[in-house]
Amino acid sequence: MDSQIKKINNLKNHHQKLFILVGGGSASGKNYFANSLNFPLLDVDQINEKLNNGKVDCRNTISKALSIVKKKLQENFENGISFIQVSTAAGYPGTCNKFKLAKEHRFTTVFVNIDVPIKTALINNEHRVLNGGHGFTIPKWKIIASNISSKTVFNQLRKTEWVDYSFKIRNKGVNIGRF
Repeated sequence: MDSQIKKINNLKNHHQKLFILVGGGSASGKNYFANSLNFPLLDVDQINEKLNNGKVDCRNTISKALSIVKKKLQENFENGISFIQVSTAAGYPGTCNKFKLAKEHRFTTVFVNIDVPIKTALINNEHRVLNGGHGFTIPKWKIIASNISSKTVFNQLRKTEWVDYSFKIRNKGVNIGRF
């Protein structure tokens, strides 16, 4: 993982406008990896938590949080602000549109996929919930589906004209962040 972080940090040093999408299924370790890059972060879960005064898994405000992310994404592109977005990236149209929008605004694009075994993702989610983090409302089927879909979308998009650089990060450890 360290060599990939160095490569991405090198890209940050050589490109003025950089959009990094860190994708992966639920409980894959996306935020842990994204935070290791020390770059402005756009994350729907963090926004949702702020809307709820620090409470996690507040389903009543997720639509508003998604709307805020969409608006902030557009603002960052229009203003030429480099940033990381954390997302499951499990839907092809939405993920593709983010990269297209970035390219329309002349950003260099990076797609990072956090690849984790399903069993590890399930255990990671249990640990996260036990430690007070979000995830208690994420059903097992959604963790499985988001991890499978995110890998598929990554493999479909990584070689398109919308993605300049792609990295697959394998998270094999149990507990979020053990790569």
